[in-house]
Amino acid sequence: MRRTVNIWWVIAVIACVLVAFFCYSRQLSETIEELNNAVEAGNVRLAALQAENAELEATLKAAGTDAFVENQARNEYGYMMPDEIRFVITGSDAGDSSMPTEVPSP
Repeated sequence: MRRTVNIWWVIAVIACVLVAFFCYSRQLSETIEELNNAVEAGNVRLAALQAENAELEATLKAAGTDAFVENQARNEYGYMMPDEIRFVITGSDAGDSSMPTEVPSP
């Protein structure tokens, strides 16, 4: 005996499968977009860190030189060479007087 299946049940099942497929596909597309944004942000951060690393390596290479040590002593600690005279300009027109002005003696 042959049994017939109502075509509407087959269409309803196929429609449900298609709806589920498209919902899952949309969810996957959103997840992929979020991951692409995270990768983009990571690449920007990586480029910034690589630039900072290059700057630090350049500072590290220069740190062993006498010019670097002298510059740090002058700027950070206010040291000066024995034959130099320090002039400190005070007053309202002097601008930023927190760092003394150094002029070599003649």
